[in-house]
Amino acid sequence: MNDRIDSLRRAVEASPDDTTLRELLAEELVREGYVTEALNEFETLLARGQLSDASALWAGHVAVDAERADLAKGFLEAARTAGVVEGLAALQARVDGLVAQRAPMVRADDVPDGPASPWEKEVVSTTFDRVGGLDDVKKAINRAIVLPFSRPDLYERYGRKSGGGILLYGPPGCGKTLLARATAGEC
Repeated sequence: MNDRIDSLRRAVEASPDDTTLRELLAEELVREGYVTEALNEFETLLARGQLSDASALWAGHVAVDAERADLAKGFLEAARTAGVVEGLAALQARVDGLVAQRAPMVRADDVPDGPASPWEKEVVSTTFDRVGGLDDVKKAINRAIVLPFSRPDLYERYGRKSGGGILLYGPPGCGKTLLARATAGEC
């Protein structure tokens, strides 16, 4: 361990409720390669509900790198609940990939024979990460369309109805179609 980490640990011990200090300690632990200890600090913040939006997203990526799918899902959910828009789909894709790696393998005998359909092609998903700027619009779309689609339980719990839509207008080339594709990718 280095002196900076030791100092941050002493500060966290002296003030265990200081969220910023604990986040700084976790970030420093990741930088120095102590990933397991950093995830423990992030997990403490998650359990207390004190994890900041940016740290939840970053901690999710760290958890995926450490192959901790359970923890990564928790950080992903915390970021989603906090209303994070940028980077959420990328983390979701990484978590899904990690979970798929751990899924049982399908034997070749279990796959039905038959030609692939001629119209199948590789689909590249566009997300809000690929849309530059337009933060207010992306937040509005996330709140009105993506969240009701991905978390219907929240809307039921609070008695809110999902549905409706958002009207995108503007001259050609301003990003309406890209936003619509990114919305579909987020869903």
